[in-house]
Amino acid sequence: MERLGYSEDGANKRVRVARLVQRFPQVLDDLASGAIHLTGLFLLSGHLTEDNAEQVLAEARGKSKRQIEELIARWYPRPDVATTITPVAPVPAQTELSTMSGAGNPAPPPTPAPRARLEPLSPASVRLELTARAAFRDKLEQAQALLSHKPTQRGWAGVPSVASAAAAAPA
Repeated sequence: MERLGYSEDGANKRVRVARLVQRFPQVLDDLASGAIHLTGLFLLSGHLTEDNAEQVLAEARGKSKRQIEELIARWYPRPDVATTITPVAPVPAQTELSTMSGAGNPAPPPTPAPRARLEPLSPASVRLELTARAAFRDKLEQAQALLSHKPTQRGWAGVPSVASAAAAAPA
């Protein structure tokens, strides 16, 4: 892995696509011609069967990663995820004095915050995962409370659609 210069993630993608090529040799032509990129084949690898491979591959050709994720969500919809709010420990402030550890060696860099995630689940729903300030959470909870009397808008799922409709309404 290191000798080839691949990260662990990159090597895993290549191994999984190599196994996919063993099952469906035609994907090698798609990869070699650039019709479907490595990440696209990696994403499709868990979903292709003898019955659907030709159709799914034909639809995936020339698509971006996002478009392939949407294709997978359309072909293989998943249920909505449960709403959760999880507190995250605050990152300590970095000061000039705190950057030094031991005998003048710089401290390791802080761990980067997790990236926001938007993942299609089905044609009608997406999973949104992000890190936000407590004030944002408080506003969401306030909006949720304001919508609690509307049976079709209960819960978190109704908050963004009602909020965007309110923002677009003329003043």
